[in-house]
Amino acid sequence: MADLLVGHSSFYLRSGWIKKGVEYVSENKSDYIFSKSNIGAIDAIGIGSVMVQSLKFWMTILDILEKRNKEFYLKRDIKEILEKDPYLQNRNTLWLLHTYIMDRDNKDENAVLWNLFIRNKKNSVFSEEEARNILSVFYKEKGETISERSVKDSLSVFIKMYYRELDNKLDPEDNLHSPFIKLEYLLKNENNQFYFRNIEHSEIAEEIIFYLLKRRMRMFNQISVMDSYSYINGIIKMKINEYEKIISKLENRDFLFVDRAAGLQNINMTKNISDRDIIKLILERE
Repeated sequence: MADLLVGHSSFYLRSGWIKKGVEYVSENKSDYIFSKSNIGAIDAIGIGSVMVQSLKFWMTILDILEKRNKEFYLKRDIKEILEKDPYLQNRNTLWLLHTYIMDRDNKDENAVLWNLFIRNKKNSVFSEEEARNILSVFYKEKGETISERSVKDSLSVFIKMYYRELDNKLDPEDNLHSPFIKLEYLLKNENNQFYFRNIEHSEIAEEIIFYLLKRRMRMFNQISVMDSYSYINGIIKMKINEYEKIISKLENRDFLFVDRAAGLQNINMTKNISDRDIIKLILERE
């Protein structure tokens, strides 16, 4: 399994980068476009050469960029998404892109930090020092070595993707932030520890959950409510009662049917709709 951890060059994802990256790849697919020696990329994207490398990393993490036969291609309808929401102002767009990170097309790709600190319930609350230890132990158990700098920098950009410290003393020039900050998904408790909070049903379009369930059920004819909750909760944290409210919304709209015979609670898909059409419905929501 290929770990997606380094390549960010210590830069966290900035607002506007995805739009610039998608426009850039749309014009030229050559494997040279993200090369350090490609001076033209600096002018084309409007960011520094090291940031160009970081942009490639973040587009890969978001699962919207792949390389085939020495050429880069956009994927997962990202061009259509940005046509509707070019500056990622809709929270549902951000939730959708967040699911791309964790529910990847290539199951052999491991978004290490997302799996360690969102999917793995053992690490639901963590300080920066605790997180560094968890990541170091992860690689030690794999029999691999990772530098202290890689551990520190990777965790820093991961946290800054979802969390921003409020500091009135910041220079406006340094006040660039990640678009995912809008989700307010990563918070800090009174002990200065981070945690990804539970999302309420009203904060997210139910079509996003349907989209995930549909992808999941490509491997299964049906899935129980509890098994589906366990899967969804490893991507978008929410309490079971909030999840059940979303399932009820989908059932009321005839997207799915819950077989409650003999207490089975099995989910069956009833609406035949393409991924692209589901995404259109998500982008129409505010």
